[in-house]
Amino acid sequence: MLKAVLKAVPKSVKGKYVYKAKLAKSLFCCKSFDEGAAILKHFEEMGFPYSDCNGYLLEGLALGQYYQECIRVFEKIHAMVKKQSESVTAKEVRIYDKCYYAAFISYCRLNREQDAISVKKEAESNGITLSIRCYDALCEMIDHSKEWKELAQHVFSVLQAKHLKVSDVQ
Repeated sequence: MLKAVLKAVPKSVKGKYVYKAKLAKSLFCCKSFDEGAAILKHFEEMGFPYSDCNGYLLEGLALGQYYQECIRVFEKIHAMVKKQSESVTAKEVRIYDKCYYAAFISYCRLNREQDAISVKKEAESNGITLSIRCYDALCEMIDHSKEWKELAQHVFSVLQAKHLKVSDVQ
């Protein structure tokens, strides 16, 4: 199916960077990592110069569940953006909402709570509100976290010792 769609794309569109980034996103989502990675490598060799394309690439990695690779790419872009803010560049690369979304989801899925919180704080300081899917991932991470389970158990124990009921299912 994907090959039929690709054949129908006009040549004038195929050369555009946004098309290539969206194609990589689709390939990652379809679990065609090697094909998507070839496109990703091209962007990486160029130094990730297109903010919108970076978002599509990261989003594809996160949606395809390539969390380690997503984090690697995000951290590379993030370091580049920080370095660029210290110097004058002609075209400034920015980290858009899709980048923060993909990094946050990936950090959560990898149980890197502090990194996820750091991304959330940075996004908010840049005026970006993370989507509801990010909070779903955060809840799932906390739900599977040993530290949070121990804390919750402690709270339940204290409440039970005081003969307080949190809910009917307790």
